[in-house]
Amino acid sequence: MGRRRAISEILSVIILIAVVVAGSAIFVGLSQERILADTISISEALDRTNAQSSELLKKIHMTKTTTNSTIILQNYGFVNVEISQIFLDNEKNPTSDYKIFSLDKTFEYEDNTISFQSPNSTVNLFINQTYNDRVILVTSNQNIFELLF
Repeated sequence: MGRRRAISEILSVIILIAVVVAGSAIFVGLSQERILADTISISEALDRTNAQSSELLKKIHMTKTTTNSTIILQNYGFVNVEISQIFLDNEKNPTSDYKIFSLDKTFEYEDNTISFQSPNSTVNLFINQTYNDRVILVTSNQNIFELLF
């Protein structure tokens, strides 16, 4: 029998162990980044849910004419409600086609925000367009309010 070289076998084992350890380190590093990203996503989802549950709108009255409509809304939540989109009969309405006024129409709200100035603050939502029977309000927190005529 021939003589075996033990050094090359030991060297092979050392190289193999080094490759396995390096691969494991890369896998663990990528896994930690993914777990951290999922944790942040869950945190953001909980924050959004909390914000949505604090946004509370109630339809008091709706009036419709052949050219426009007015909806009286009450913000009985604990935060300001910012309307980001309005859908009339499931079609998106440009933000230039609606305005939010105080109940006596002496004050126009900036950037379409329904303020929580006092408990049960009430505003007029004036829509410069007609619709059949449905208005959907989407807030900046992605909360959806459906108002039926």
